[in-house]
Amino acid sequence: MDKRLAARLKAAHGYYHEDKAQNSQSQVLLTQSNGYLEAEGDEKTSKINQKQLKDLVPNYNSSRMFDLKMSFGGYYVDYTKNGSFLLLAGQQGHISLLKWRNAKLLTEFHTKELIKDVKFLQNELLFAVAQRKAIHIYDSQGIEVHHLRNHIEPQKLEYLPYHFLLVSANNHGFMKYLDISTGKPVIEHRFHFENVNDMKQNPWNSLIGIADARGIVTMWSPNINKPVIKLIAHNGPCTQLSIDMRGLYMTTTGTDNKLKIYDIRNLGESLYEYWTDYPCNSMSISQTGLLAVAELSKVKVWKDWQVSKQKAPYMTHMSNSPIVDQQFVPFEDFLGLGCKSGFSNLCVPGSGIANFDTFEANPFENSRQRQEHEVRALLDKLPPDTIVVNPHEIGTIDKAEPAVIEAEVKHEKEEREKLAKEQKAKKRKHKEEKVKNLSVHDKKMREKIQDSHLEKSKQKTELNLKAAKDISFLMDATSDLLGLPTKKPKYFDI
Repeated sequence: MDKRLAARLKAAHGYYHEDKAQNSQSQVLLTQSNGYLEAEGDEKTSKINQKQLKDLVPNYNSSRMFDLKMSFGGYYVDYTKNGSFLLLAGQQGHISLLKWRNAKLLTEFHTKELIKDVKFLQNELLFAVAQRKAIHIYDSQGIEVHHLRNHIEPQKLEYLPYHFLLVSANNHGFMKYLDISTGKPVIEHRFHFENVNDMKQNPWNSLIGIADARGIVTMWSPNINKPVIKLIAHNGPCTQLSIDMRGLYMTTTGTDNKLKIYDIRNLGESLYEYWTDYPCNSMSISQTGLLAVAELSKVKVWKDWQVSKQKAPYMTHMSNSPIVDQQFVPFEDFLGLGCKSGFSNLCVPGSGIANFDTFEANPFENSRQRQEHEVRALLDKLPPDTIVVNPHEIGTIDKAEPAVIEAEVKHEKEEREKLAKEQKAKKRKHKEEKVKNLSVHDKKMREKIQDSHLEKSKQKTELNLKAAKDISFLMDATSDLLGLPTKKPKYFDI
């Protein structure tokens, strides 16, 4: 090994352990903790409604519990990474961007087109909207700045903030990655199924999970043209999918009225299963691990669902209309519900992280800090090659023997050559079959044309013979009448 490279790796390894030790020591300074609902005696937290909770929480929280009545639903919900801005998009084309803490409306407009999903990009200045035919990108003033026609009929959107990648999937079997910092497409995957019911990212490794109508959950990376993980989750269509912040647990729901909990580190049989009254409309996991599951107009919030199977939910809420979308507010104890009749902001104690890192996301940042954060994020941008199943493998050294490494490289090369030969043979066979089919088709067409020409020639000959007979008859009749000598036609032999 190169001595200079070994020294650099050793120094980087030392810096990593030093930072880890300092972070563990600084945990003592984090005095704030998450607060949850605690029941007394025979009380149950699931019986406490929002009206009762509004009288118990401080004014800071009670003033932020509100309902918005709007007539262009159902509404899709999205928050910025720091949780300061709220984006609402109605299925009938209505879009609103607001600073929800002080109820300040920044922009509001109508696209006059069907909306299927909406996502913030790096901050509140840009957001993407999946409309009927393509993806439209708007700024904070509601002005359209980009029209992505290559993303045909998008169904779901996701944004990877550390890679600056916008991901879209449609019901025609295509998933596309777009780098919004350069505007160039990264990769396009073709999956052989339709009806994408849900698409969520794994926050830990940035893999994209797709739940489809076959009941299968697949995980995708831009580096491989096939799913890196494939799981048969439900007997019927899989309706919703969600992954926790640590990337350890995954929850799925299906039309079989089941809510399943999976350990991503050991996929196979589900850890726990819950029966639901109806197929779930939406699902979301908070920063602290609270799970919100919406069934028609009812939402249930589960606590400690990763540890054991719970007997009762942590909180419940009944909405006035069916729930379309929901999302927990980052760094706040609130849950946003997008309903058919508008939007509701619910208080869910313990859902937000009490101690946050301002270098990661600052809920109280000003415009100057936002600009600095955007520049820093662009400088720290990760390439798409870093999206793998286990990010800890990046930057590690293969300590196997040179002979073993050489054998592995040779085996991979042989596999690639074998795959290339198979693809080449498949293309050649397809081309030969196509030529064969074309030759058979051409032969049939030639025979058909020849038969048509013969038929036309025969009909023409019959017409000529009939005309010649008529002319001969007229000539004979005329000669008999006038007493003229008869003469046969020159070109007709009768």
